[in-house]
Amino acid sequence: MPKVDRELADRGIPVHLRQPYAHWRIAGPASIDLQAAYDESTPAYKGTNLFHKILEWYSAHYPKDAVCVPPFGRRPILVRGQPFVLRIPPIFNVNPSTKRATNYIEGISDSFLEILSPDEIQQVQEQFNDMAKQASRLTLLLVSLLREQPIPNWLLVKQLVMSGRADLNSATDAVVRLDAGSYPWCTQQAVEKHLKAYLSFVDPAVNASILKMRFGHNLPRLLDACSQHCASFEQVTPYIATVAVTPSQRYESPQLATREAVDRVNLAYAMCDLVAHIMLSSLKGKGAGN
Repeated sequence: MPKVDRELADRGIPVHLRQPYAHWRIAGPASIDLQAAYDESTPAYKGTNLFHKILEWYSAHYPKDAVCVPPFGRRPILVRGQPFVLRIPPIFNVNPSTKRATNYIEGISDSFLEILSPDEIQQVQEQFNDMAKQASRLTLLLVSLLREQPIPNWLLVKQLVMSGRADLNSATDAVVRLDAGSYPWCTQQAVEKHLKAYLSFVDPAVNASILKMRFGHNLPRLLDACSQHCASFEQVTPYIATVAVTPSQRYESPQLATREAVDRVNLAYAMCDLVAHIMLSSLKGKGAGN
């Protein structure tokens, strides 16, 4: 572990994020369930047990640092028409259907869950499964960019992805608060920053000034530029207007039903996830993954 930790330090990985990196360094691209308990029935240095051993090492050697793994994101979810926050557990390459989705819904009572039908529970589980897969990719992209990558605009790409991820979380909070005036701008900004991150990723000539002058907040124009580099972005074209916000709309309170608001946030996540999927595939091809 000392050798692995020194390598991670030399790569600029913050202490509180070294645990998953150390696991990948030792075990390769294995699945990690960062919330699973230690399994006495399996070898001490296999699977999730290895992660617990790594966590013990970091807790002992870096006691003043926060050695913890936060949720991979927070999503708004409707259950019987009521908005709740769904916490996405920190899992990489783990089948989310093995997790009970209702365990991760904030503020939902046992009595409320008891009145839900099996179909309603299944619908929640299916949404959770999709959201967890998206969260895993978005987090993996963010974690991958925390260390320097062999791309000219690494710092700009990292800053845009980090800021866009924060906008996604802000959108969730706004929807659950029923704050109709802020979540449209948050979702627009999240998509905008991820698309700009992709353009910065594929075009070395792009910088912050060029992004501002050439595109501003024009999502259709941004999407068109991305599509010229990767045809996969064309699938977003029919939906981009849904998350686009005009300058005048920024100062208005749209009269959207809660379901429409949740749908807009989900659409923004799907668009950002597409960016993550494309960029991760490219980073892997460059040999610049974890």
